[in-house]
Amino acid sequence: MNKPLLFPSALLISAALIAQTDNVGVGTNTPTTRLTVNGAISSIPSSAPAAASVTIPANVSIFRLTAVAGTQANALTSASPQEGQYLTIYNEDDNPASFAGQTIAATNGVGAFVYLNGAWRLAANAPAGTTNAWNLT
Repeated sequence: MNKPLLFPSALLISAALIAQTDNVGVGTNTPTTRLTVNGAISSIPSSAPAAASVTIPANVSIFRLTAVAGTQANALTSASPQEGQYLTIYNEDDNPASFAGQTIAATNGVGAFVYLNGAWRLAANAPAGTTNAWNLT
């Protein structure tokens, strides 16, 4: 007596549907883009004390440059950036910091960058107290 094999058939149909869309959803069953997230995305920040030269570790999205007494150059670089990576830098030091040819203001300045076509691109740069600094033009 032959019995239908429903499980393998259902598995093949599901695999075919996923292969057609290549979209992944977190908190949703109907992703509309490659990655659709329904909810907040969290990232644990990395930090380092201000210094003449600071390398931001690989795979970091949020970086805090912590305050240090005295004067230093605060030249920042990124280890192993990845295409499409976002990076927000928060400068707590009382000296400006530089990253990718941009200056991040001293004392709570913020710079937002994205790595595209092999280089860091400025998305926004705001001194402390600024509420509208997006540079999307």
